[in-house]
Parts: sequence; C-alpha cells; structure tokens
Amino acid sequence: MNISNYLRFLKYLLRGRGLVYIHYGVTHCCHLRCRMCSVWKGGDKEKELSLPEIKSLAQGLRSLGAISVALGGGEPFVREDLPEIVRIFRDEGLWVRVVTNGVKPTPEDIRAVVQAGLTSASISLDSLSPETQDFIRCSKNTLPEIMRSLSLFKELLPQKGRRLLLNTVVSHLNLKELPEIARFARAKGYLVSFIPVVLAPSPDIQDPFAAYAPELAIREEDHSVVDEVYDRLKELKRSYPILNSLKFLEASRIYLKAGKIDWDCDAGGFYLSVSPEGRISICHRFAYPGMKTSPELRELMHSPQYQKQRQELISGCPGCIRPCWRETSFMMKDGRILYQVLRLSLRY
Repeated sequence: MNISNYLRFLKYLLRGRGLVYIHYGVTHCCHLRCRMCSVWKGGDKEKELSLPEIKSLAQGLRSLGAISVALGGGEPFVREDLPEIVRIFRDEGLWVRVVTNGVKPTPEDIRAVVQAGLTSASISLDSLSPETQDFIRCSKNTLPEIMRSLSLFKELLPQKGRRLLLNTVVSHLNLKELPEIARFARAKGYLVSFIPVVLAPSPDIQDPFAAYAPELAIREEDHSVVDEVYDRLKELKRSYPILNSLKFLEASRIYLKAGKIDWDCDAGGFYLSVSPEGRISICHRFAYPGMKTSPELRELMHSPQYQKQRQELISGCPGCIRPCWRETSFMMKDGRILYQVLRLSLRY
C-alpha cells in the first residue's frame, strides 16, 4: 500500500467513515463445483466488463477514495486478462488482492499477475486430507494443485508489503482439522482465516451464492466440538497467524451453533460490492440499479438519497457472517482489533 493510501486510511480511522474495501467479482464463471457454492450458476462471460470498462470502474472507485480491492469470482483466473485487470487497479493506486481456489492458476498465470503488480493473494484450503478436499471441491487431485499454488505465490510475490492468506470454510467435514490447518499456515508462512459455511436452507431455494449441501452443515452433535475447537483457536491466536479477530471467532462460534448472524453492518460505508457486469451495490446481496460507474458516482454516494436507501437495505437484512465485511467494521471501530491485524500483517 502506497503512502497516500496509508494517509487516507488514517483519515478514515480518525473520522470513522470512508471507503476502505471493494469486492469486485471479475467473473462468476468457475471450473469447480464446490458443494457450498452456487455462484458459478450465474456465470456469463458475455456480460463481464471489458478492460476499458474496468479502467473506468477503477477510476470511479478511486475517485470515491477506495483503498483496496479484492478480485474474486467465481474463479478470477478463468479470465485470461486477469494480469491486465490487476495492473489497471494498481495503476490507479489501489492495493490489490486476488482470491483464488488455488486449483485453476498455472505457474505461468501466477507469474503474470505478480509481474502485473500483485502483492496479495488469498487461496482456499478446506482440508489437509486429499479425500476431504476433493469431496468438498467435487474434483480430483485438488490438494497437490493448491500446494503448488501456495509455494509459487510465496516464492514470487515481493516480500516487502505482501500478504499471503489461506481461506478455510468451516463445516461439519473439517471442524476438527482447524487447529492443524492453523499450524500448517504458520509452517508455510501464511495467515489463515476461518469462515463459517453458509448454505441454502433447502434444495427448493435458489440462492445465487450459497448451495444446499446438508453434508457440510453443522449438526447439534457437533456443538461441543465447535466449543472445543474455537476455544483452541482463541488460544492458538496468541502465537499462530490466525487473522480472525477474537470478536469474529466468538461470532463464528455463535453462528455455527445457533445460526445468529445479525450485527451492526457498515455495507455501503466502509465497503462496496461490484458484480461482473459492473453493478455497484452496498453488498452482493443487494441490487442497486442507481449505482453504475459514471462521473456522477461520487456525487450519488454522498447524497442523502443514497444514505437513506443504504440504511433501509441494512435494516431489512437478516445479517451475515462474511469476514471481509465484519472484520473491516471491527478494525475501523476497535483499536485493539486494528492493532492485532497490523501486528500479524507485519509478521506474515
């Protein structure tokens, strides 16, 4: 992150508002069919933004004061022009992270995005068991591919200012593995984030993001294990690279046992979501047709109309356990959590 971003971040901290984080799904296409995910069903290459449109998007987001952008999907490496997308956002001064399943990118793909200026990567790893990993991903031989990607990102990303992160979706199938995954992350020089699984409640509900996968759901008989594992994660956080704040770990425990997901959300304030088609909304769960990349974008976001609609959407939302949303809010509102994040970032 360059000096102007550090200064902007400090200003946002002091005044308690500012656009810190953007999630941009560059595509909803994916070559995997992970059991908990239905994003791939909405994949349509014909509707994705072109590079000139992405440049306009990046300029618009930068004009809003955005600091960082995560390029996700789907699987972002499905787009052959991903290096150019990385370069566009880097040229606009944003801190860029790529969120990948770790199976799709080839060594050449990884080298290309690093050469384009990438400094941060998040790789999905749900199990250290080849059989469990393949079962969750609905594919074969995924673990060796992920291990290769982990090694290459660590080797190729510039050591200064980089962030290497493992994302682990917590489910019935890997609950007992979480402490071991934390140990693995430390051995590999990676941070790790544990994300509770979110599933569609029935096969009849067509959720655009979460799939119906009862085999992954936490059962009542798992509750004692949830307590045991999350108590252990809190202990390990003292010396292991667990990125989740203690506050998020406790919220995760409650969610996994009771399904409670309501919280004081700052969607549309500290963070925004951008769809592959370039639709900008306060969160991927909400469409906001009035927000498109345009010279009027900055004016619109600072208007009373936008703030009113944002609050109406938030008040009607049941909540979520999305870590990039929650942890950003926690960090911006609690100096202790900010200190934990900065300390870990300097060490890993």
